Amino acid sequence: MGACPTDISVSGALDLILAAAQPLPTQRLELAEAVGHVLAEDILADSDYPPFDRARMDGFAVRTQDVPHAPAELVIVEEILAGRMPQHALDAGQASRTNTGAPMPAGADAVVPIEQTIVSEDSRRVTILEAPRVNQHTEKRGSIQSEGRRVMRARTCVGAAQVAVVATAGATTVEVFRRPTVSVLVTGSELIAPHHRPAGPQIRDTNGISLQALCEAAGCTVQCREHVIDEPQPLLEAIRRGLSGDLLILSGGVSAGQMDLVPGLLAEAGVKPVFQKVRVRPGRPVQYGRAENGAHVFALPGNPVSCLVCFWLFVRPLIQRLSGFEHCLPSTLTARSTGFMPAAGDRESYWPARARSRVGGSVWADPLPWRGSGDPFPFGEANALIRQEPHGRDVRRGETITILPLELLLSSPHAGDSGP
Repeated sequence: MGACPTDISVSGALDLILAAAQPLPTQRLELAEAVGHVLAEDILADSDYPPFDRARMDGFAVRTQDVPHAPAELVIVEEILAGRMPQHALDAGQASRTNTGAPMPAGADAVVPIEQTIVSEDSRRVTILEAPRVNQHTEKRGSIQSEGRRVMRARTCVGAAQVAVVATAGATTVEVFRRPTVSVLVTGSELIAPHHRPAGPQIRDTNGISLQALCEAAGCTVQCREHVIDEPQPLLEAIRRGLSGDLLILSGGVSAGQMDLVPGLLAEAGVKPVFQKVRVRPGRPVQYGRAENGAHVFALPGNPVSCLVCFWLFVRPLIQRLSGFEHCLPSTLTARSTGFMPAAGDRESYWPARARSRVGGSVWADPLPWRGSGDPFPFGEANALIRQEPHGRDVRRGETITILPLELLLSSPHAGDSGP
């Protein structure tokens, strides 16, 4: 990929990635189609909410001046149902039977709950057993939200709850950031499809399907997933096809071996490097660049564990930035270790773990038995990564550690979230 910063820190890599990326263009969608997208506009209320004075409980709408003391008997003039306007204003000595959410009749300034009343046998009169306060169990028009006020700000991810709020504000279409389109390209002549049984030097391709799943969980549209053998011309053609989207993710062929063709072919395809290699374990060979058409390109290690970790650390933050999120860095939590872990060495390192909460809110993380980057199986159980700083010391039981919660990373960006 040419000369560029190399062997940089994880934080340095993230700075370069996020500095190179801007949210994608926006599009206007029907509200139901906007779920999972990030708002590109503030949502303003088109009317007062509630749009009229209303009852908050089933009971009787009364004038408090008619019930200075209890008990007091009033004449029932009507029953007001939700969705119907009152037909009578209250005069002295009158009450209207009402339901939760129904409009208040003119003249009424309180609601007495049904439990605090006795209705006559002929249903024409009601005895109020407790004197109400002014505005008791009522809501004034616009008391919750007034017309023209912001009900949701731009850069909020739309989920089911957000759809309800936006619909309440009267918006049926919304301006959102477009979702990234992604191509996944897995390289390696030794790879076979997962449904085949390996023979001789063959191994199953797990990166293709896992990268597709990770991208879709992050809110992307995967337009293509390919496996290409280690031959320059087929690989170059596949790279050029993959550059038609917003993001191309390659797996394999990025180290220093004779058949690691990806860096040179990316350069031939016009991809300019932003960085090569990161001081991280696992995943050091990871590379990132930009194509002439603006597409983002990640070349991830072929090792399945390194590929997963590099996606979580570097690719997903880029996807969030493209999707319109303001805060894109991986979320971290402070936890306590339940077991021993050896020191990280000279690189920032990540270890699979199972995190859990205990009574009182503390978080504990179990370091899972792991044989290193060649062992993918603990990641089937892991819901977190333990981050170890370089040149640190061994971690012992009960010591404070930093974890990245994978269950947050694996799910779609949180609905309603505009930051950590």
